[in-house]
Amino acid sequence: MLGASETSSSAIEAISVMFMATGKEQLRAHIDRLGRFLCIAQVVLALTTVSCDTRSSGAGRNNSASVPTASPSPSMSIVKNPTQVIANPSPASPIRKIDFKNFTYPWYPTDYTPPHGERKITLRDGEMKVDAAKNTDRLWASLANVSYADLTGDGKEEAIVTVTTNFDPNGSVACIFVYTLRSDEPKLLWSHETGDRADGGLRSLRVEGFDLVVEQYDIKFDRAKGSYEEGTALCCPKRFIRARYSWDGEHFAKSKSETLPNEYDNARFLGYPSDQPGVK
Repeated sequence: MLGASETSSSAIEAISVMFMATGKEQLRAHIDRLGRFLCIAQVVLALTTVSCDTRSSGAGRNNSASVPTASPSPSMSIVKNPTQVIANPSPASPIRKIDFKNFTYPWYPTDYTPPHGERKITLRDGEMKVDAAKNTDRLWASLANVSYADLTGDGKEEAIVTVTTNFDPNGSVACIFVYTLRSDEPKLLWSHETGDRADGGLRSLRVEGFDLVVEQYDIKFDRAKGSYEEGTALCCPKRFIRARYSWDGEHFAKSKSETLPNEYDNARFLGYPSDQPGVK
């Protein structure tokens, strides 16, 4: 039999071994739990990062969408470099169908006897040429411009036709004709003759409201001396006359006239109504 001391030592050794074994098991258990905790923490961290990225990208999309983009109204037209803006263009008026390039006009100048005997100007393809008589080498007329505007206030367009006549070697005059349509036929409402350069030459022709504004150069002729006023010539008028013509229900009448200084050093031509914005 073993002694009491040996038995005690053996018991202590057995208990120590048992505690050592128990400690190792507990340590492994702690390590396992710690590993599982770390895995869970990594998963949670990963999910949190993805969620933040999603919210951040979503916020960016919301910010860009929050800026409104302007779009044109259905009733608004966008025109690049417009010469004029027409909200509701109406169909072409019937008078625009008249071929003024192939047309017969009253003869002018009224104080000049036509060399061909007929007191009318008949254009073909915009021109009429006549073999001249007496001191002229040749006479020819040509269509200079056709513009359209309502001059009578009835909502319908009139045709404003300018015909020029040239006399060799260097003379040139013009006549303005205003036509309307009556029973689908052109009817002459008014005509106005202009002179040669400084001597009543046409400076400009334009439309203001229902009025026709005619500008002509002006020069004084001294009949006693048989020459133009001192310091002037046909090339270089010092002034011009601006006259306004209005329709009174029956004919065109001069409603205003004024004499103004010519800012140019020559008798230049400044334009027709068709050169104005809103008039064609």
